[in-house]
Amino acid sequence: MRGKFILSDETDYYPPFQQTEVRAVMEGYIGKPNSDPTIVMVSTPKAPGGLMQQIELEPDSLYHKLFFDYTYVLQGPYPIYSQEQIDRARQSPSFEREFNLKYLGLKQHRQEGIRTKGDCCFNHIIGLPKKTGIEKPLFDYEMQVIRALLENDYLNSLGHYLYSSI
Repeated sequence: MRGKFILSDETDYYPPFQQTEVRAVMEGYIGKPNSDPTIVMVSTPKAPGGLMQQIELEPDSLYHKLFFDYTYVLQGPYPIYSQEQIDRARQSPSFEREFNLKYLGLKQHRQEGIRTKGDCCFNHIIGLPKKTGIEKPLFDYEMQVIRALLENDYLNSLGHYLYSSI
């Protein structure tokens, strides 16, 4: 394949094991002969700990990160939404996630955990770390260690793109 442009849409909504695989497959084209792709990931945020947040928190990421909340689409000569539509959308419990780039909060995360039988995010699929029998969050440095072990290109500094949008 002569991949020049690779797009993954709603990346945060793939099951966690697919998030890892899709990233590995897309980034596998970096450096291949006749390839040098532009990789674009677009997604509405889902649960904390998913692929989009992992990339968002990477200090030396492969990706150039752009964040477009609803205010971006109210601007310009051809706005996507009117202020009235946004005011109506604010009545939805998912407004902060769908329009304002917020990951699922604790309440929504619990509901997502119930809906998916515990497969709500990366942290809960692999299991949270425990100290003296008490579950703790997966800390950023722990995620970096996991990524360094699993991803050959983790410290690569090529300029690829991550978009988190509505």
